[in-house]
Order: sequence, then C-alpha cells, then structure tokens
Amino acid sequence: MGNAGFLTASFSIIAKEFPDNVATTFASLETFFGIGLIVGPTVGGALYQLGGYTLPFVSLGGVLLFTAVLTFVLLPNHDDHSCKDSKGGEWGAPLVITPDSTRYASQSERTHLFTFLL
Repeated sequence: MGNAGFLTASFSIIAKEFPDNVATTFASLETFFGIGLIVGPTVGGALYQLGGYTLPFVSLGGVLLFTAVLTFVLLPNHDDHSCKDSKGGEWGAPLVITPDSTRYASQSERTHLFTFLL
C-alpha cells in the first residue's frame, strides 16, 4: 500500500511540476527506482550486519522523514487545483477489467481442474 501511495503521489507531482518534460522525468524516476531496487538489498544487508534487525528500518525511516520535510520545503505551493477534462476515458475500463477477470479465472479454474485430476 505504501508503494501505491508513493507511485500515485510521485506521478501526480511529476505531471504537475514538469508539464513540458513529463516523459524525461518519468524515465528518470523509473531509472532511479530501478537503481534503488538493485542497491537497496545490499545497503539493507550492510546495515543489518552493522546494527542488527532494527537499524535498516530506523535508518530508512529517518531518510524518508528527512525527504518528506525537504519535499515540503522545496516544492512550490500550487493554488490552482483545476482539472483538465479528458476525452475518451471510458475506453480505459477494458484495460483495467480484463486483467482482473483473467486473474480471477486463473485462480478459480485450479479448483475445477483438480476434480478432473489435471
């Protein structure tokens, strides 16, 4: 749930702060996200070796708290909360519903195939 909140907030901030360079900024965000996925376990393991089980969590919490304060201070305040009217949003529903129904079907067919010894 935290990752969903992070992604939603960061995508919204990028679209609002960099309307002319959205693609480049998204690419940078995803690049550094991938680097974090690669480097994170190594750093977490090193912190675990240094301070035990709690040090990785305490240090990450401190970094996130510092980053939240820094973001609050550095990002400008936007009083314009208007929303652009998007056209054709109803065509996105099949893109959301189809994977969900496929996931449900693959989970529920297992019990039915078991009765046929498959």
